Amino acid sequence: MHRPPRTGRHAHTRPHRAASLRTAYGGHQCRHAPSAPGSAGASRRLSIEKALASALAPDGTPVLLVLAGCNGAGKTTFFETFLRDTGIAFVNADDIARALAATGPPVDPYRAAELAGGLRRDLVARRRTFCMKSVLSDPVGDKLEFLQAAQRAGYRVIFIWIRLASVELSIARVMQRVAAGGHDVPDAKLEARYRRTWHNATAALRFADLALVIDNSSAERPFRHVETWRSGQPVG
Repeated sequence: MHRPPRTGRHAHTRPHRAASLRTAYGGHQCRHAPSAPGSAGASRRLSIEKALASALAPDGTPVLLVLAGCNGAGKTTFFETFLRDTGIAFVNADDIARALAATGPPVDPYRAAELAGGLRRDLVARRRTFCMKSVLSDPVGDKLEFLQAAQRAGYRVIFIWIRLASVELSIARVMQRVAAGGHDVPDAKLEARYRRTWHNATAALRFADLALVIDNSSAERPFRHVETWRSGQPVG
């Protein structure tokens, strides 16, 4: 059974967050560079690429590919690393916000999320294959119901859970993102989301047609493929 790691309650200040960042990355910045040919990292990457290529092979069935994970897990980086070259449409609220801000005033993140949700529903109505990303932390299960509704409508649901080993890592990754000009998330919200993400992702493993569990806790060993599930059952 998947259970979230035990964590205490935190009241991080900015200095604490900086220390957390140094601890999480061993004193250096996290950069997901490609592994050297022949390395264990290259082998792990190949296993992910093969699983995705098989799942995305065109057979007339629309595919909903979900990148789920807590804040800072590396969902967008995973898309750029493994999926960008496939040509699959990517519904990303961050991209929507940037596109709208380029031609008008800044867009509230919640408004961008609403627009992304509308686009997802439209794509399902038109039976189009696409990829979405989500923290998957809603407390009432709306996102899980969306995935199951798509499945009932004839979609193949491919669920990629990009996991971090602790909420401290999530806080550290967000801290790094803020330092690079990205948006911040309060620590208390990160903690609550981390627990809900873990709960909802564990539930999704049990109904997705294909699920890959990817550990992205280590800067030296990014995107480590640790589990595969098919039709709700672990297979390796």
